[in-house]
Amino acid sequence: MEAGNSILGQKAALPRWLSIFLAAFMASMVTYLVTSMQLALAFSMEAGGVAASFVKFAAIFAVTQIPLAVSEGYRLAGPGTRPQGDGSFPCDQQKRHHCDHLHP
Repeated sequence: MEAGNSILGQKAALPRWLSIFLAAFMASMVTYLVTSMQLALAFSMEAGGVAASFVKFAAIFAVTQIPLAVSEGYRLAGPGTRPQGDGSFPCDQQKRHHCDHLHP
């Protein structure tokens, strides 16, 4: 197995960057959904109960949380995190002083 690639990503023959993006995106989404459920349990509606509250909280927070999940996935798997053809990272040529701790 290639270092850094998930088992699911490898079985699906996904590129490493896409596996990283999906893992970060899904982690953010699960956190958001768990938070929505916790709020629904704490503040359940009289009409509809916990299920109605969950739908309401999830719909309200989706407006901000979905774009945040996409941006977190992009930040972790986007440009600057993938090796180039020669095995170096883009930050080796640009902003070297910011990347010294990552690629000694």
